[in-house]
Amino acid sequence: MTPPCTIINEAIIKPAGQIKTNDRGGISHFFPNWPQPQAGLCLDSLRCNTDADACFFLTDKYCMRCYLLGLGSNLEPHKHLPGAITELAHLGRITAQSPVVTTAPVGDTFHHEFCNQLLVLESDLLPGPLKQRLQHIEVKLGREPKNPGRKTKDRTIDIDILATANTAEECRQATLEEPYYLRVQQQWQAL
Repeated sequence: MTPPCTIINEAIIKPAGQIKTNDRGGISHFFPNWPQPQAGLCLDSLRCNTDADACFFLTDKYCMRCYLLGLGSNLEPHKHLPGAITELAHLGRITAQSPVVTTAPVGDTFHHEFCNQLLVLESDLLPGPLKQRLQHIEVKLGREPKNPGRKTKDRTIDIDILATANTAEECRQATLEEPYYLRVQQQWQAL
């Protein structure tokens, strides 16, 4: 897949411990005697070898990625789906969203039907930091913190990263496996 940013420089920094990344995945500190990068440069790729060297690519703008997110709720979905969308708007720009589709629960541990929705979020967050923020939103909206048992419980909100792409249209066309998200995607594409 082509990176979503144009590479303008490649560098090797020693030692890797002098590199600090900010909470959005971007480089926030270089060697003191290096010129500071222009605002908006970000860390596109980071690899560390056994000598603790760090190889990274600087890019000419924040790395905007499109994420296909799946939302699901079976506890007060009329409240929690819009609440999640409001919170997600703080993480980037929502460029597309599907209609809400009611789906039967999968498994015998759920007590209510689910309302599911797909949306495309354009964000400069890397997948790891984005996943952490999504889990924070889930907890904020009343879902219990991440643990092995929570997968089988009714939920106020569940937010999953289903695909990453360069464009919203690529996200919308992503191959989905879960039958409930596939149903939402089919109805979305039919519009």
